[in-house]
Amino acid sequence: MQDAAGNGLLQIAALGGHSKVAEILLDQGININSVDRNHGTALQAAIYMGGKGPNEVIRLLLDWGKAKIPDGRVRDKINVNTKGGYYGCALQVAAYRANSELVCELVNDCNPKADVNIAGGKFGFPLQAAVRTGRRAVVKPILSVKSDPVNINAKGGKYGTTLQAVARGKYRTREKLPEISRGQVLSQKAQSSLGKPIDLHNNASEEDYREVANMLFENGAKMDGGSGKLDNPINAAASSGDPAMLKLMLKHCEKPDLPWKEDKGRVLTKALLTAITLSPEKSPENPPEKQLALVKLLVENGANIQYKISGSLS
Repeated sequence: MQDAAGNGLLQIAALGGHSKVAEILLDQGININSVDRNHGTALQAAIYMGGKGPNEVIRLLLDWGKAKIPDGRVRDKINVNTKGGYYGCALQVAAYRANSELVCELVNDCNPKADVNIAGGKFGFPLQAAVRTGRRAVVKPILSVKSDPVNINAKGGKYGTTLQAVARGKYRTREKLPEISRGQVLSQKAQSSLGKPIDLHNNASEEDYREVANMLFENGAKMDGGSGKLDNPINAAASSGDPAMLKLMLKHCEKPDLPWKEDKGRVLTKALLTAITLSPEKSPENPPEKQLALVKLLVENGANIQYKISGSLS
């Protein structure tokens, strides 16, 4: 059952932080892994609205199938890999919200463990969501999975690849929690956070993003292109406004196995257009000096205004 906005009953309870209501619904036999139109599972909804670490609703859902019941009934177990919703799966939501403690638990302690290669949702894969935070503590647990290692070069999602996602750098606008169903009763704590800007990178600097990029390179990330809104890592780095990030990506352009080596000139010219069209006056973190440094780097490395810059690398 869903309300008019497409939110399931258990998801509504999870969004509001109502652990007692969620427990009643579970006792009555509601499917713990049911998927609604907006948030996917109740676990995803709880993670999205939660803070750091597992909150009461998250803990209830993760532990539900573990507890013994006196009358002998068997409880449904949570499947953290259930797909659905805007962010695809629980691990992607936890990564997006920079909840490093929960990311660790999902990939190491759940049964079944979170699949680090599960596809779908806004970011395509959990690792892409993780690198967008610029936080090594969120990225490292996903990279550390040994039994079924993450495909670091998988393509999909908003940014195309994890390398393009991290090369994009810090968020330039502060994101707001989306509206949920009209008339929904939220706890005071939930009401205080709903609609407030959430700064997903409040502890992440440009240097942090570069360190995460180096983590990806150390784990085998390739300079692939042809997918995502920014097409390739060079263009993504130019759009970040960070000359040091662009310099890092250009350094890896010198590798002999670069898949689009013959198209490098067009790639650099496309990035030059991106750098020139940045608006320093709208972003205090991107002063004119940084824009000038980006342009110089691209010209010095071979950007050619004679190239056509339409199309992608696919």
